[in-house]
Amino acid sequence: HKEGVFSPIVFASKKIVGEDEINKLRAKIISLHSGVIGDFVETANTPVGSTISKQLFVVMDVNNDGTLDKDELKAGFEKLGFTWLQDKQVEGIIS
Repeated sequence: HKEGVFSPIVFASKKIVGEDEINKLRAKIISLHSGVIGDFVETANTPVGSTISKQLFVVMDVNNDGTLDKDELKAGFEKLGFTWLQDKQVEGIIS
C-alpha cells in the first residue's frame, strides 16, 4: 500500500539501503510469514484446531441456521481484525 502505516519507513529505508536490499528483506519476511501461516493452517487438523474451528463457526453463525452467509462471514472476519476485506474477497472465500 502506497499510503499504509509502514510506508514512511519503507520509503526512508529505500533511500538509506537501496531498493534491492529492501526487496531482499521483503522477500525474507514474506517467506517467514508464509511459514507461520502454513504452521497455523496445519493446526486445523488437530483436536485443538478442530475445537477452535467449531467454536468460531458457532460464534459467526448469528442466525443459527447452520451455515455462514456472506454477511456473517464478513462480520466474523471483521471481529477477528480483517477489516480490510472487501465484499468481493468475502464472496471469493464462500464460492
